[in-house]
Amino acid sequence: MRGWPDLAVAAAGFALLQWLKAPAWLVVLIVGAAGAGLVLAGFAGPVH
Repeated sequence: MRGWPDLAVAAAGFALLQWLKAPAWLVVLIVGAAGAGLVLAGFAGPVH
């Protein structure tokens, strides 16, 4: 399960942004970009 560490990092980043009181749209934008990057990396990299 390769995606779990990435998920943990994303969750930690989300919690950090919430703690820093980042605006919700910025959080959504960052999480969306990270999610898209993970999906693209998953397709581009070797799929196991």
